[in-house]
Amino acid sequence: MTVILCASVDNALLELGLFEGEQLLLATEIGCDGTLTAVQYAVAIRSVLAFGQEPQGDLAGAILSSVVPSVTEKLRQALALLTGRPPLVVGPGMRTGLNVRLDNISSVGGDFICCCIGALDQAPPPLVVANLGWVSTFSGLDPSGTFVGRSILPGVVACRDMLHQGAAQLPSVALEGEAPLLGRSTGEAIRSGLLHGYGAMLDGLAAQYEEQLGTGAQWILTGSNAPLLRPYCGQRWRHLPHLTLQGLCRLYRKNDR
Repeated sequence: MTVILCASVDNALLELGLFEGEQLLLATEIGCDGTLTAVQYAVAIRSVLAFGQEPQGDLAGAILSSVVPSVTEKLRQALALLTGRPPLVVGPGMRTGLNVRLDNISSVGGDFICCCIGALDQAPPPLVVANLGWVSTFSGLDPSGTFVGRSILPGVVACRDMLHQGAAQLPSVALEGEAPLLGRSTGEAIRSGLLHGYGAMLDGLAAQYEEQLGTGAQWILTGSNAPLLRPYCGQRWRHLPHLTLQGLCRLYRKNDR
């Protein structure tokens, strides 16, 4: 079996996926640690993939998307160690097939590109794509499938941490606990504000995007915090958990020679 390894790193997590053709065999993640060496990353990646019990012996290649410059080169070397060849790296000069109408296209992170490509593979435009991680992003694709605009904001975990650090009497709370809208304890009140408030923000911003993109836009939710926030959002959202990995797989097929 010939498989490829797709890797996407944000400020907190390294997301990994094994694909055979277009079929996702395994999706997993490990923490993003700037102190690890390339060899340590290679060992960690190999270990977590082996734990998933998927065969990796015939890795044909790899592709990397990174928005953390301090670990990009280490991960590039780690993927080369695992596959025996340099990985593809999402960035300027890569063929994407995505029409982009933004200022300074070279500054657009690979996470935006991968999500948009993955979304267009799953649904017809216009599309609103929300990628919820340490940083949350919105991408707008018009009826022609052109990437026409985006928004960047703190993720819900980052908001929780900033609230704790900036308000002396507010504790840091687990976001997975009970979150009634009308919180009775301090912990419930914080979870209510963060989870119900964030869900309302997602719905409201998506509605404003749709006004710009055209009626009938599909709303797509992805990212590591999407499962946490999905229950607090409206019913129009469609949760696609591995959108970035699927976009990376498409990019690999388009650029591998």
